[in-house]
Amino acid sequence: MLVDVYQSSTDAAWFVAVATGNPVAFARVPSDPVLVDPQLFLQGADLASSNEFIGLDTAAVVKQVEDKGFALFKAHLR
Repeated sequence: MLVDVYQSSTDAAWFVAVATGNPVAFARVPSDPVLVDPQLFLQGADLASSNEFIGLDTAAVVKQVEDKGFALFKAHLR
């Protein structure tokens, strides 16, 4: 599954992933101060083959996107 990953503008360690090409996905994301004005970080990314994040459980992120339409996660960048 390809996802668009947005990074929090207030805390660089927080991200939200949504299915690529789903402009209304953020309507499902709960209101959270960490997600104020998220900025596009990766577009059309395959997290399973991406090496952007350290120790990310990509299967869990993809499952959340499939189940809820989004995945909120904390990660460190390489």
